[in-house]
Amino acid sequence: MAFNALVNLGTVGEDITGSTVSISGCTGASCGSGCTSLATGQAVSGFPKTISITNDLVTSLYVKVDNGQCSGTTQCININFVAGATATPTATPTNTPTPTPTATPVGPTATPTSTPTSTPTSTPTPTPTATVVMYGCGDTVSDTYAPSTFVTQTKYLDLSDATNGDIVTITFVANDRPNRFNIYGDSSLIANSGWVGSDNTYAGPWGSAGSLVDTDGNGSFNFTYSSGTTYELRVDVGPANPDGTPPNPSDAWSVTIGCSPAPTATPEPTAVPYYDFYIASPSQTSQTQTTYCSSPGYVMSAVVKSTSSTISGMLNYTIYDSNGDPIVGAGSGYVYAISTTQYENTYTLGTYYFVEIDSMGMVTNVGNVSCSGGENPF
Repeated sequence: MAFNALVNLGTVGEDITGSTVSISGCTGASCGSGCTSLATGQAVSGFPKTISITNDLVTSLYVKVDNGQCSGTTQCININFVAGATATPTATPTNTPTPTPTATPVGPTATPTSTPTSTPTSTPTPTPTATVVMYGCGDTVSDTYAPSTFVTQTKYLDLSDATNGDIVTITFVANDRPNRFNIYGDSSLIANSGWVGSDNTYAGPWGSAGSLVDTDGNGSFNFTYSSGTTYELRVDVGPANPDGTPPNPSDAWSVTIGCSPAPTATPEPTAVPYYDFYIASPSQTSQTQTTYCSSPGYVMSAVVKSTSSTISGMLNYTIYDSNGDPIVGAGSGYVYAISTTQYENTYTLGTYYFVEIDSMGMVTNVGNVSCSGGENPF
């Protein structure tokens, strides 16, 4: 005997609202056997809806998500009112004849109207919504797979405990069969481990035998967390080794998720400015009147550098040559005429600045000389 079942998916999360589902009717307990397709491609947004069932031995419905982020998620729903129960007939109301009013001095008597009795409608039991498990910072997620074929297993991540820009570390262990651990952000691949595993003796999606990138199956990789992004861990499980012992072993893997602040960048040191000056050949301090102050004088042409911006402030500063090396000065008893303008002549100027430089390039004395008035240290 055919019957109808009202199917209600309950509260639907936003990850499934745009998906479709397929529904099968099962004669075995808890969808364990005897499942036959009843409807496919049913939009989630169209529920609750009535499904027609022609087999009165059906006791449960097997619901599977066809597509979207929750693709492959399944649920078994037991039918509360199974076929075989006798439908409750609805009473057919009987017309009650209307009595003929009797004329009276005050007017006709009102005709009574019969009130139909409403038939109560049974309330369907709400269908529970499948819970999606989310994994976050500090969690370990693992899974197994027994069939010998390739499969991709998806786990959903909630990394909201991390801060934008944090480093997320995926530490993986691939057991038995090769695996590839992939991180997707908003459905786009952003990082992966490559194919890893301890059995590197046979070919597969990774290429020929011996081509796994990590042959002990243990490792890690990082990506940068971006707030507002939806993340998934998708683990590719390679096909079993056809020559393995035992044949076609099942697979097992695990992943630990670590979150840590991004390292603080070390600021670049601020470059110290250097200022150009020009010096003449050295002269003995006692002979400047016959060297610097006599014709033809000395030309201040050699380029030197100092972190002091002025000649008067050079005391205890180092003087460098044009290559950036400290000048090996003549030391005590010798001076160098110095200027901020190249090619000036000491004799022509008549008054010029001087510095005394030791063998390490350090300025040990600074002053000026007037060819008509002598030396004036600063």
